[in-house]
Amino acid sequence: MGHSQLASLENMKSYIPQYLVQKNNVVLNVLGTALFAELFISIFQPFGSRRWLPEGPQNGLIYFALATAVVLLAMGIIAISRTIMYKYGKSHRISYLDYAVWILAEVIAMSMTYTVVVSLVYRLFPSIVEVSGQLDFLRVLGYSVLYTAFILFIPYTFFILYFSLVDSNRQLLLKSENTSATAAPEAQQAVVLNFFDEKNEFAISIREDNLFYVAAADNYVDLTYVNGGKIRHFLLRQSLKNIEEKFTDRGLIRCHRSYVVNIKKVKIVRRDDDGLTIDFDEQQLQPIPVSKTYSERLMKIIAEM
Repeated sequence: MGHSQLASLENMKSYIPQYLVQKNNVVLNVLGTALFAELFISIFQPFGSRRWLPEGPQNGLIYFALATAVVLLAMGIIAISRTIMYKYGKSHRISYLDYAVWILAEVIAMSMTYTVVVSLVYRLFPSIVEVSGQLDFLRVLGYSVLYTAFILFIPYTFFILYFSLVDSNRQLLLKSENTSATAAPEAQQAVVLNFFDEKNEFAISIREDNLFYVAAADNYVDLTYVNGGKIRHFLLRQSLKNIEEKFTDRGLIRCHRSYVVNIKKVKIVRRDDDGLTIDFDEQQLQPIPVSKTYSERLMKIIAEM
């Protein structure tokens, strides 16, 4: 295997950007693809499907309704697929190779569904088929794969580029805010923390005064923060130790083997039967335990504040 092939294979093993599996983007992708598919089928009428219906004044309306039904069925498959991807992506990183195989599986599933629908139409309504006996299952499946791949390729490519552009603009805006915060003393309160994954790829920026704590989650960390008045979570492929080391000077302090807490968001440190516990000024958040290993250092830092 040549060097270029090895490099290409290695790139496929790297992970897709997190914005591709974010909930809002997944919903927008499904809805946008459905709209494009509806227009494509209505305009191009693949397989001469318009000829399946008898001539008449209601022909166009009936075809539109059938096309919509097919699109809804296909989008149902995509919606289920992307829901699974979204939930899977909350606890796992998805590689480019996995993503490509996932899309291929979507194409095959929708193509099979479309082919079965076509077969049923030919079998149940032979009188409205222009040429009787024309249907060949494998032939229709082959064309269906091509049409489906084409229908998905255009909106999928558009949305990937769009999400990438939005994410790039967001990063630039956050970096600009961060630069302004370090440049002006009065803007110090709006410092932005930039988080990177284990491959040193940018993942998310969170205002320092919005972040509550970071929790270990297997090979990931769960960033808990507030945005728009709601508690949010972001799963990042990173170690808690690296988070602690990078952001200690920003007030992110280790309080437990599974938690790094933003000391500036701590409301109360109280002692109960199990030891020290941290409470935040946010009713939606559960208390965070403080282990004996880190309690002395934590209390010293709080006393110096």
